[in-house]
This record gives sequence, C-alpha cells and structure tokens, in this order.
Amino acid sequence: MKKLNLLALVLVCFAASLSAQTCTIDTTHLASVYVYPPADSLQHITPAVYYDQTVQGKIKSSFDTTIVAFTFVVTVDSVNMDSIQGLPTGISWSRNPVVLKGGGFGCVEFYGTTTAPAGQYPLTAYGTAWGHASNSTLGIDTPVTYKGNLNNFSPFGGYYLVVDSAAPGVHVVVTGTSPLCSTGTGSASATATGGTIYTYSWSNGATTDTITDLTANTYTVTVTSGNLTATGSATITIPAAIVANLTQQHTNCDTAYITATVTGGTQPYTYFWSNRGALDDANTDYVLQDSTVYVTITDANSCQLVDTSTFICTGIANDGQMIGLQLYPDPASTVLHINVPQISSATVQIKIYDLTGQVVFSKTQNTTGALTTDIDVHSYAPGAYFVEVTNGTLTGRQKFVIER
Repeated sequence: MKKLNLLALVLVCFAASLSAQTCTIDTTHLASVYVYPPADSLQHITPAVYYDQTVQGKIKSSFDTTIVAFTFVVTVDSVNMDSIQGLPTGISWSRNPVVLKGGGFGCVEFYGTTTAPAGQYPLTAYGTAWGHASNSTLGIDTPVTYKGNLNNFSPFGGYYLVVDSAAPGVHVVVTGTSPLCSTGTGSASATATGGTIYTYSWSNGATTDTITDLTANTYTVTVTSGNLTATGSATITIPAAIVANLTQQHTNCDTAYITATVTGGTQPYTYFWSNRGALDDANTDYVLQDSTVYVTITDANSCQLVDTSTFICTGIANDGQMIGLQLYPDPASTVLHINVPQISSATVQIKIYDLTGQVVFSKTQNTTGALTTDIDVHSYAPGAYFVEVTNGTLTGRQKFVIER
C-alpha cells in the first residue's frame, strides 16, 4: 500500500547534515522525472580520486492512496531527511534546502575521497514526512506524520553509489597541517597508492613523504613508482601575529588607566595584567600610580604575546594607606564594606566616583575611634570606581571594581 509518496533517496538534500559545501538547485531535467540523474547513470567513484557529483530531485505535491477500499488524497506538506547511511567511507553529502516543501525542488551533493572496496553501495535515508490525508465522501481530513526509513515510501527509493576498482597507476593524497600560532610552522604528508616503491619530489626540494617546518605557501609533490607518476598539493596558512597597542588614557592618577587594543591571533582574548595578578577578559587596567605594567595576552588557540608600557600619572594616587583605608570585597557585587581603623576627627566624608569623575555616592558620617560602614552598590553598573574618604586633613582614595 502506498504511503507518503516521497522523493527519491537523493532528496537527502533535506537532511540536517552540516557541510561547508552547498549544491545549486537546477530544475532543467525535472519536468517529467522526479530525480536526475538516476542512480544507474550517476558517475562512478574512483578510489583515491576526489569525487563531487550533484543530484537533483523533485517531490510530488499530492498523490492518491487506498486505505480499506477508500481512496484518500495525500497532500505532502514537507519532508526532512535527517541522515543517510551506507555511504562509502570518506564520501560526505550536503543538501539544499534543509526542508523540502510538497511540490518543491532540491539537490544533494556527494563529495570526498574514498579508499572503500569496489562495489555498489545502497543508501538508506531516515527522517520525517508530514502531510494530510483527506476523503471528501467520508468527511475526513487528518494530519499524517511518518518517521523512520523513507526509502520504502517512494518509487524512487533504493538510490545507490558505485565505487569502481582502483584505477591503474599511482595515486597520491596530500594532507596539510597549518599551525595555530603565528610563530609555528606547518607540515604536509603524501600518502601514495597503486605502486610499489615510491620516490617523492616536493616543490621546496624535499624528497621524503612528509615535510615539516613549512611557512605559508602551496606545496606540490610528484610521486613516482617505476614509470608511473602522480601529483598532489597542500596549502599551508599561518595565522596573523598577535599585536597589542597599549595606550594610557588620562594623566591624573585617580582616573588614568591603560587600554590594550589587540589584533591578530584568534579571538576571544584573555589578559593577565602584572599588577592585578589575575586572568580575565578585561582589556583595560587601572593602575593609579607610576609603574611599568606588563600584560600577557592569550588568544583562543593559547597563542601568547607579552607587552609592556610605562605608566606615568600625576595628582594624588592610591593613598588609602595614609589612614589605613580598607575596601572589601574587591571586586564587589552588592555591598562594599569600608573600614578605617583609626580616624583623627569625628566627621568623615565618603564619596564614590565613576571613571568620568562624576560623584555617584556621597555621605557624611559622625563616628569616633574607627570608621566601619557598608554601602549598597547593587544598582551600580559593572566597572571601576574610586572611593574617597576625608577625615580632617587626611584624604584616602582607593579603586574598587564592581563585577556580576
């Protein structure tokens, strides 16, 4: 009994296969057929030779089927081929589009290099088909969903690929490996078949099957066995070097900071600032005093650059130690604790500045002996801030960070 009359296995083009290659839909030959070319006309695969063939397909928009002596019209809404099994080793496939609508067109591309034995390789597609079955006499119009092997539900099922016997002569497959970092080098290896004793002649003068310490270039090898030869090539690419530009912003110690502008390598980057002593993803460092700053920049491939900058600022620096100013936790998220173990007068003024110099918090507190107070910072945006505590003639300033 005919069920959903789906397109041939070649409509695996609607599977969820991820591939960098995408075939181009061409409906030229699909006016009166549902698959082109048919399996028995598709070009065969030659072992160790790159294969790339596209198959076009069309699905019916509707068809009749008989269920318990009643004729139903099945309308095909869409078909999604999730996977395909039976491909020769080394042969991949891609599709366009992902989901085929009823009456629509699609294509599948078979590509790759195989060393599989000669023979016919039947293909089996799996997926889901959606449609509606209706009979106006019975007043029935019901959704139909099928999941599983889709080959049995199309007269064009049973698609296959053919691998021929290895072609006479020598064949070579060249594999190149590029470095992850700009300071690295690449390598290339040639794997030869079809001969007995092989000699190798590379474009850089090497005579071994594997070459190393390669810079960015395309390397071609000629393999010889007796009077038979084959050529192949591989391209080596070198990533751009990590480059950092360290720039000081502002000159006042209370607001100055260093920014690292990074190019090259592979994003994202992480930063280890020498005066901070912690690894994070912040490309800005708040120094608050004259010093030489070192930063280690690491990219996604663990490639590193160490850069340095001399930081010079003017004005009052991080002088919280003048009155024993202590801030914790740092970084803070909801509450900042301020402690001054000894004060000289009863009145203490507390201010918090952001990096633009704007006062975001201010209060005056009367206390004796020592200052201990908590400030609610949960509503402040993440970033760097400065606390200024004034007690008589003494002023302490200290940076802290809000993180969430």
